[in-house]
This record gives sequence, C-alpha cells and structure tokens, in this order.
Amino acid sequence: MSFGFPFLPRYPRILLAIGLALLVFYARSHLSRMDNWLFQPSWAGTKALVLYLVGDYNAAARAYRVHFREAARSGLDMSDVTSDAILRGDLATAKIEVQKLLAGEPQNPAALLGSGIIALEEGNPVQALEAFRHVLQQNPEHADALVYTSIAHAQTGEYNDAIDEVNHTLRNARVGSGPLSFLMFLETTGDLEDLPPSKKPLCLLAHYYRYLRIFDPTNSRPAIRYAKRAIAAGDRPAEAYLTIGVVYEKTDQPERALETFQKAIEIDPHQADALWWSGILYSRRGDAVNAYRMNKAAFDAKPNESFYLRNLHLVLVDKLGDYQQAIAILEGVVAVRPDDVTALERLGHVYGFIDYGRAANIFRRVLQLDPNNAYAHARLGYNLGHLGQVEAAIASYRKALELEPYKVENRASLAHLYFHEYRNQEAAQEYEVAIRMGERDITSRVQLCLSYHILAQYQNAINCFQAVLVRDPGNPTARHVIGESRHNLQLLTARS
Repeated sequence: MSFGFPFLPRYPRILLAIGLALLVFYARSHLSRMDNWLFQPSWAGTKALVLYLVGDYNAAARAYRVHFREAARSGLDMSDVTSDAILRGDLATAKIEVQKLLAGEPQNPAALLGSGIIALEEGNPVQALEAFRHVLQQNPEHADALVYTSIAHAQTGEYNDAIDEVNHTLRNARVGSGPLSFLMFLETTGDLEDLPPSKKPLCLLAHYYRYLRIFDPTNSRPAIRYAKRAIAAGDRPAEAYLTIGVVYEKTDQPERALETFQKAIEIDPHQADALWWSGILYSRRGDAVNAYRMNKAAFDAKPNESFYLRNLHLVLVDKLGDYQQAIAILEGVVAVRPDDVTALERLGHVYGFIDYGRAANIFRRVLQLDPNNAYAHARLGYNLGHLGQVEAAIASYRKALELEPYKVENRASLAHLYFHEYRNQEAAQEYEVAIRMGERDITSRVQLCLSYHILAQYQNAINCFQAVLVRDPGNPTARHVIGESRHNLQLLTARS
C-alpha cells in the first residue's frame, strides 16, 4: 500500500497520512465556521488568513489592511465615501468628506463617526472618544460607535470602560458594520496580547476574544482561558464569569452557562448582564417565576437602560399575563423619562390589551416624538380599529406600510380590519399581497378564502380552501364552507 511518500518507511508513512487527514479534517471544520471577513481573495488576504490562524492578530490585521487598501484603490465600494478613503489610506480625503458633512449638519452621526475613526487612525483616541460620545448621545445602541469607543478606551488604558462598552454592544448581538471596525478590533486585540504578562488586561482580553468568536467560534478557547486568569487575578471576576457563561451558552451548554452566570451574580448581585442571561435561560426552561425574578433584578440594577426593560416586559406580559405590574413599572419609567420612546411603545402595547383609548393616546404621543415610527403607526391603527374609528385606523396602517412596505404583519392586520368591516374586495387584495410576502398564519388564509366565497369567486374559494386543508386537514371553517362554494359554483355553471 502506498501513501505517496516513497522516501519514508511504511509505518511512518501511515502515521503521516493519518496526521495529514486529521489536519485536513480540522482545517475544513474550522474554516467552514469562520466569517467571510476572514477570507479575502488576494495574496495579502491569504497571508492575513495564515497569520490569523497562527494567532498573530496584529500582523494579520496589517495584512488585511493591505488587501482592503488595494481593493479600495481598485474600486471597492463600501457605500461610504469616508470609509472608502480611510481604507485606501487617504486620510486627507476622508477629512475633507467629514468636514463637508459637518458643515451642513454639525451633529451628522455618520460624519461624527468618521471623524472619530480618523482620530483613531492618527493615534488620537481621546479626540476619537469625544466624537463617538456625540454619536452615542443620539443613539446609545449605535453598534459601530460602541465598538470604536471600546477600542479607544483600550488604547488609552481605560480598560474598565473598554469592557463596559464592548459588553454593551455584545448584549445586543451586534457587531461593527464594515471591515474597518473588524480590522481595528483585531489589531487592538493583537496589541493587548503583545503587552508584558504583568500588564495584560486579562478581563478585557477575555471580552475581546468573546467578541471575535462571533467571527470565528474557535476564539471561545482564549476567551475562557483569559476569563479564568482574570478570575484568579481578581480582575473584574463577575464580568469574567459572564464571558465564560456566554461562551457556554453559545456552545449549547445551558446548564453550565446558568451555573456560571450564578457565580457572577454571587460576586456582584447587580451584574445586570448575568441576571439578564439567567432570565433568558430560565425562560427557555419554562420557569417563568425565576425568569421574572432575574429580569426584574436586571432592570432594578440598571433602571435607566431600556434594554433590560424589554425582557422584563416580555416575561410579565407574555409569560405571566401580569398587565397591571407591567403598567406600574412602565409608568414609573415614563414618569422619570417622559420622552423615552421605547418605554412608551411598551406601555402602549400593554394598554392595548385592556384599554384601547389609552393605548391610542400613548401611540399618538410616540408619534409626536418620532413621526416616522412605523411600529407606532401600526399599533395606533390596531387600537383605532377596535375603537370603531375605521378610516383613521386604515390611514394609520397605510402610513406604517408606506414606511415599511414589506412588514407582513402590518399588511395582514390591515386585511383583518377590512375583513371584519365586510370590505371583502379590499380584504382579499391585502391578504393576497400578505400571503405572497410570506404570511403563514392560517387565519389569514381562511379569511382570504371566505372573502372569495362572499365575493362569489367560488373557484378561487375552492382552491384556497383546498390549500388550507392541506396544511390543516381538520379546519372546521374550510371543511364546511368549501362544500357551499362547490354547490354555488355548480349552480352558476348550470345557469350559464
């Protein structure tokens, strides 16, 4: 038997072949899970990937920069003139573009973000932080600004702030939107790795590898390794346990994850993210009581952040049906922050179960604050419809669809309104569009069939009911009315 290595004795050849086979298997398994950002079709891109795979993130980032610089000079369009110029290494042009935007709109978030990135490129993280601060004042959840802010804090040695900012974006499961943020993050991770052992920010590195595992799951291992070292060194151990727990959750180990989050909470009972994650895991178990307890504690730990309000709202309303407590909490938030659109949306949502008039007024208030809020227009339409203000409800749904034309549930809701107002022609038209767009709710399909039947479009009704019965063979409406449609079609055929 020959393995293609005639210069080796037989058994070493077998071992070498097995080793190569295992290496190929590992490489294929590893590479298949890595994000496309890491694969760039050029010599520089290939070199960058090799450097990345051997763990030299700093050199890998520099090689990726060479690739993107050449790609940008060859016409790569990132749909952002400033980013294109920075990728080309042309900071002068980038500055001109940013200044043009800021001259016309001093608080333009894209221009402010660009000016901060330029400051980072020029080695001025303090100036960068000021620019990013203005972006986050307008949108506290801006993923790019959060990532760059963490990088800037890491460069100034403000490691605790860097951890807080990267945690902020990680809890939203968002990453930067382009190659620049990824490259800077990779480069900064490499810089931190290159520090002397006594100066390495262990907990921050754990978080940075947790961020990078989004692009490559094998970064889970260094994330856990650094987190354990951080715990041993007393470097923000609650946040280190949080990172380990998240990695366990992402690798389908929910029991270990929950145990680890509980360790974080033992160290810091106000660790909101560990409380929030625990609430998610309890909810998945069907343990609504503990899910509520964890989410309430997370909200109490950070009552000024709407993020933690979301899951508490879901548990109270969807799991426990405790509308009164949900209203009490939300009204408390609105009393302190009367212009908090997220809190008002959730308050309007809960009132929509018990008081349509109150809900409608709340969504009117949302629209005063945010006139192009498609969700608020749709929910206003829902509540106005239940109040019998049909034309106003239709106008609200139409506005929501104008803002978000592909929102299937709004299209279906408008169709339901037409159907219950016996406007079957309009109902059928809206149901048809909704179903073409992907509406799967069986009620929508049945009401489309009934609209066809009422409009005397009996063949359409028969075809429609048959499709319903394929999905739901026992559907009582379809089984009953399809017979009437067939009978009426026979009568019409006989007359003609």
